[in-house]
Parts: sequence; structure tokens; C-alpha cells
Amino acid sequence: MNIVYSREWLSIANRALNLIGEESLQDFNGTSNATQDVLVQLPSAVQRVLSEYPYRSCRKRTSIAPLIDGPAFGYSFQYQLPADFISLVEVNGAAAESNDYSLEGGCILSNESSMNIIYEAFPETPQNLPAMLQELITLMLAHDLVSSVTTNDNKAVILYQQYEALKSQAIRMDDRGHHQDNGKPWWTEER
Repeated sequence: MNIVYSREWLSIANRALNLIGEESLQDFNGTSNATQDVLVQLPSAVQRVLSEYPYRSCRKRTSIAPLIDGPAFGYSFQYQLPADFISLVEVNGAAAESNDYSLEGGCILSNESSMNIIYEAFPETPQNLPAMLQELITLMLAHDLVSSVTTNDNKAVILYQQYEALKSQAIRMDDRGHHQDNGKPWWTEER
């Protein structure tokens, strides 16, 4: 995924650099080692954080049309994944794990003649994310930068522990207010 980072991402990069005792960046156009390290590590940090759990704030829904050329064998149809795709949450109304399809080479292969997906999308700006997810990305980026900018293994362990503790809170917050049983909101269940 080739991503051009807007100025809004600079705040996350600078918070991560500050966590490891490095100086802040003025922009992403510099040629310093820190700038280059951030540009290399940021996409991976965002993708890893958002692919660990299907956060509702990062989900998108779309219908995709089959490509003209189907797969060579095994399936009848091939669908191009969206450019901002991180991970699959739901395919044609069922959990991603429960369908007969295959993710291959940026495509979904399936025997279904139509494809409706819910997927986790790469955010254009961190302002599209809840504060806890922004902080998770900051911690993951700081963790990743520790090994390339410094040699402080102890700091890397501490940052990862902080990340794991905050991830548990973020998952609980994401689940709050969304309770379903067989597709029905919990408040309509018969008691």
C-alpha cells in the first residue's frame, strides 16, 4: 500500500518519537534518519494495530463487482479488494471465517456472483480514529522505532506492555453499546 501521509499523522509520529526520547519532526519531507524510519514504520504500525481486532470505527461497507477475468481455476469469480483494505470482517452478510472464498493477491476469489463486504480500512487521517486507537498506533510506532533509532530493549518491552494493556481497554470501548444476538440488538430480545 503506497500511502502519502497528511500533516495530521505528524502528531502521532512526534508523540512516538518523544516516547523514545527522540526529537520531533517538522514535517515528513526531511531526509533525516528519524524521518525515514517513521515513514517506513508508520504504515506497518497502523496496519498491525488495525488488523489485530476489527474496530468498528475503521469499518467500511462496499459492494464490489467481479473482474472481467475470473481466476484460473477453483472459483468462478474474482473481485478486486479496495485500495484501503486492511482485513476482512464480513462477506455477503456472514462472518469472514464462515464463507467459501479465498483472499489471494489483492482479490477475493469466490463462487458467489455478487460480493458485499465489510472490511477494516486504512484511515486517511488519524482524526478519523478514536483517541485510544490513535494512542495504540503511537505506542506501536514507538515500539517499532526503538529498535531502529535506539538500542534500548528494555524500553521496547515497556512500550509493548503499555500497548497490550491499552489494547484491552480499546476493545472493551469498541464493544460498548453494541450487543447483538443473531443479528438482533440486545434490547429487543424477549425476556
